Amino acid sequence: MNLDYLLDQLTWRLNGLLRDRHEAELIATKAFRHNMWATTPPAQATADMLDLLDRTEAIQDAGGGFYDIEAVLGLPYG
Repeated sequence: MNLDYLLDQLTWRLNGLLRDRHEAELIATKAFRHNMWATTPPAQATADMLDLLDRTEAIQDAGGGFYDIEAVLGLPYG
């Protein structure tokens, strides 16, 4: 994933919370170490993560919360 795409996604998904893309970059820089930007996970790990994020978003769009997500995704406690 390239940095520009990530910042665009943060700006879009947090619309109303962030003023602009520059603010997303400032927050991301504080939240993540710089060398994290160069990390590229294996293709299957990326696909699995995207699937989990899509499923999580679908649950939230349907009105579900944290426990609904845990139940559907089978996430372990702890």
